[in-house]
Amino acid sequence: FEVEHRFRRGDGAYRWFLVRAVPSLIGGELKRWYGSITDVHDQKTFSDQLAKAKDEAERANQTKSFFLANMSHEIRTPLSAILGFTELLKEEDIPPLEKSQYLDTITRNGVALTKIIDDILDLAKVESGKLDVEKIDFSFFDLIDDVMDLFRERSRGKGLFLRFHIAKDTPNRIYSDPTRLRQILINIVGNAVKFTEFGGITIEVSTSHQNDRSLRYRIAVIDTGVGLSAEQRSRLFEPFMQADNSTTRKFGGTGLGLALSQRLAAALGGEITIEENRILRGSVFIISFLAEIRADQVELERDQLKVSQAEAVASGKLSGLYVLVADDSPDNLFLAKRILTKNGAKVKTVANGSEAVTVALEEHFDVILMDIQMPVMDGYEATRALREAGYARPIIALTAHAMAEERAKSIQAGCNGHLTKPLNQGDLVEGIRNLVNRP
Repeated sequence: FEVEHRFRRGDGAYRWFLVRAVPSLIGGELKRWYGSITDVHDQKTFSDQLAKAKDEAERANQTKSFFLANMSHEIRTPLSAILGFTELLKEEDIPPLEKSQYLDTITRNGVALTKIIDDILDLAKVESGKLDVEKIDFSFFDLIDDVMDLFRERSRGKGLFLRFHIAKDTPNRIYSDPTRLRQILINIVGNAVKFTEFGGITIEVSTSHQNDRSLRYRIAVIDTGVGLSAEQRSRLFEPFMQADNSTTRKFGGTGLGLALSQRLAAALGGEITIEENRILRGSVFIISFLAEIRADQVELERDQLKVSQAEAVASGKLSGLYVLVADDSPDNLFLAKRILTKNGAKVKTVANGSEAVTVALEEHFDVILMDIQMPVMDGYEATRALREAGYARPIIALTAHAMAEERAKSIQAGCNGHLTKPLNQGDLVEGIRNLVNRP
């Protein structure tokens, strides 16, 4: 016979052994057994690990296959709306109200499509260890208010309450990454609103001292939604996963939000855990993160900056400026030109870096907006060529890449500033004004 068996050693540890034995017969009578015992613990452990890895790989492939099929639907749905309503706008004699509704639909679906793409890219950055975390001073209360404002109308439309409670003595001004924190809250609160049909959502905020310089913030998002089983909760933070496939069919979604949020929370020194709502049916998502406490005097400066940006857009403070825009995308050229001329600037456009170098050396521009990825000559090459030719006026890099290394690369090439697409009107106007020293 041959059998694998576990034996306990003298030190209390268990190891696997292979036991083999054959009988010795003399005259048809069993006289003795001959056998051996071999320590196969390492091979057995390795074999079990391989089998487990194979099962996990197969499950991951199935999950990704489902994700890709679902992703195709999630991308095509807003894209179809954008293209469809764009075609409708080409028709003549469209009533103003109807045209406004078309534009609102295009904008809403464009924002949804951008979020899907951003989630995919952010998760890829996290998995490769290249996620940017930029900690700045900000108002935590304002951030909570902004997130609540995003979901108030949707909650009201579903007949749900949406309320929050912040514990007494919770500091307002903190030092962390508001963009990533906002991203986490939008994912968690958005899911709570999506999966809750009756009752509502409560957000509770409290803090505890981590050390002399920082606090640990705890944000509990409590819903009365569909609830989750223990098995579903254990898988919920894996990439591409939702509670089950029926959840995707009923509610939609990519299954990336929670996986991304968990990794973002870890980057902020915290985590996300989930508990069963024991009082009412539903779930409790608990977000924790570390934050340094900053002085309140910074608030006035930030508020003044917001006012300054708003005034720049409203009052046309680019008047008299001559701006060169280099971009190979006709749509991006049109958008940039529209924003700049609306704010009083004179604009000239070119479609590649080579043209940008030629035109910039022939005419006097106050600032150049230089797309990085262009045919013939890219933005890096064009900027270096201009600087080598003695061009000293401001150049702002325009790129779809938001990673810190892309910003550093554009500065090394000779750019004075860096803006990330899609272009924000306030950021674009303020960025130009800062470089040309406009008050």
